[in-house]
Amino acid sequence: MLAWPGTDFELRSNGITMAFLPFSTPLATFVQCLAGAVIAGSPLILMPSSHAVLSGILFAHIVEKLELPKGAVNIVFGNYQNFQKSLADKRIQAVIYSGSREHCDAIRRDYAGALSRELLLQSGGKNAVIVAKDSDVKEAVRQTVYGVIKNAGQLNTSTSRAFVHDSMIEAFKEEIVRTVRNLSIGPTDGKENPHLGPLYAQKAVDKFLRYQTMAKREATDTWVWGKSFSTGTNGYFVSPGIHFFDELTQASSYQANVLMTPDVSVYRYKDVEEAIAATNDTEASLVTSLFGAVET
Repeated sequence: MLAWPGTDFELRSNGITMAFLPFSTPLATFVQCLAGAVIAGSPLILMPSSHAVLSGILFAHIVEKLELPKGAVNIVFGNYQNFQKSLADKRIQAVIYSGSREHCDAIRRDYAGALSRELLLQSGGKNAVIVAKDSDVKEAVRQTVYGVIKNAGQLNTSTSRAFVHDSMIEAFKEEIVRTVRNLSIGPTDGKENPHLGPLYAQKAVDKFLRYQTMAKREATDTWVWGKSFSTGTNGYFVSPGIHFFDELTQASSYQANVLMTPDVSVYRYKDVEEAIAATNDTEASLVTSLFGAVET
């Protein structure tokens, strides 16, 4: 029993929990799911993404070393289709999944009848930063670029839009272009410690390049055109894209979709209400960051 002033909480086992380990954060998801399952006493089935097989093998060795009760934690290898089909088993009482919105919607739709089953579903957001007129432009750019390139833009929380006050747009442009062009790109398993690592597969590179072509065609100005990048080693590397738009429209496939790649679209605004409305003009609102102060 956990105590909180005026409230009591009781921890109860959900029963068998099925969790998918996404390619983008296999370690973090493994730790969260394992800790919660062990504390709650819920049997856990983990399925690593087919793009995180080596991580799954490592996790299996870790579980073995923990000497948990037999059947407490099970690791099964497969893909999303295997994961989805396994949910037909009514013994599964909780589902944890992080992936595309289409996949999350399919899981919710196909298993809506399992009323006792708990669902924890997360998909990527069309995440934004708002840069106010009194902000430190260098720090705002530094944090914006970090949000764009961390894990090569493949996190649900990765930054993909920037709304910049009209008075700051030229300074922001100069600083972000300079910063992006000075990024180091390459494998993250060596001693070089580059700023930007690889995408997870060739299909991600193809998707990135396809949307770069769309962005260049639709944008008012392309500040940096993202391209395929060769490092002389195996891997799926790209350089980031930055595109400036005079108008935000959900009719644009590039502007509306969650890309999960190192790319950012930039817009100018004149008052903060306009910026807030623009950040909320999406079906995938998840994270918004503010740099500077705004009048309320």
